[in-house]
Amino acid sequence: MSVTQRVFLHQRADTPEIIADYLKNSREEDEQLDFKAVAWQKNDKKKIPWIEGETTTPPLPPSLEAAKDVAAFANHLGGDIIVGVSDKNDRAAGWNPIPNADVTDKISNIRDWLIIHLRPQSFAGNVNIIPIAAEKPDHCVIVVSIPPSHDLIGVEYRDSDKLFFQYPIRVDKRTVWLTYEEVMNRATVTTRVVYIKLRQLISNFPEGAAPFVGFCSLVLNYGGSGGAGRPMRGNTGIHGKLIDISENTITVNMFNNEGSNLQSDNRITIPLELIKAVWLDRTPTQAKEQFLAFVIDANLVWNSQYWYLIAGNPRGFQQ
Repeated sequence: MSVTQRVFLHQRADTPEIIADYLKNSREEDEQLDFKAVAWQKNDKKKIPWIEGETTTPPLPPSLEAAKDVAAFANHLGGDIIVGVSDKNDRAAGWNPIPNADVTDKISNIRDWLIIHLRPQSFAGNVNIIPIAAEKPDHCVIVVSIPPSHDLIGVEYRDSDKLFFQYPIRVDKRTVWLTYEEVMNRATVTTRVVYIKLRQLISNFPEGAAPFVGFCSLVLNYGGSGGAGRPMRGNTGIHGKLIDISENTITVNMFNNEGSNLQSDNRITIPLELIKAVWLDRTPTQAKEQFLAFVIDANLVWNSQYWYLIAGNPRGFQQ
């Protein structure tokens, strides 16, 4: 389920007004927001986690600290790291802007650090690093905006002839390291992967639009007489519109394409665990209208009153 398009799942701090509002309201750090008074520096106090326990450990280089923080956001839901805003008790506390004359070099350093340590290295190109004007003239802050990655992003570190590799993740306001078992679990298709891919695909539609949806799985109507189910083909393959998406479910407003009474309750909520594939498709008509095509591990059934999901071979199904 590889999608190379960069899509952010958070409100990016990409204007001076947003950052000023953070400071005015003492915005609290969270799983998608981190403040740093200064850019990453050599850390003499922390031990490098993947060699912790050894009697001697070198200082944590700033390049590794930067890559660790970026990878942690990428392995969760993405977010912003704002360099040049100090925090107190995990809340935005004050400006500590960077002179404009120094900004280009600092952004270049951050970009180089990510290329050195992030794996796959290509993810560094998905990270958006921009200067945002501060209140102080000729000064700015640096905003590092990180999109989520459905592939795990690792951090590589070389110490003389040794090579170390780890996967960080953002949990609330801190970074933790994934265990081997967690890495293996995250390497499989999960609801998080489906959610991120869906959000990326939805970005192809006009902002605020409800994308059309078509199901390759069976969509059955049991609303007629005799109790037999017949397929609902949809209008040129389209069965409804996507009206809501969360990290756990999607909700689709189903269309009345078959002359059935779908007025009682025409919405159905589908757990992301049941989605086996989703992609952008186009109708076979001349308009070639774009829609989201789904394969789900269940059948969608209308019983003349509401929609529900059923696994296996439905009763009385007629081809």
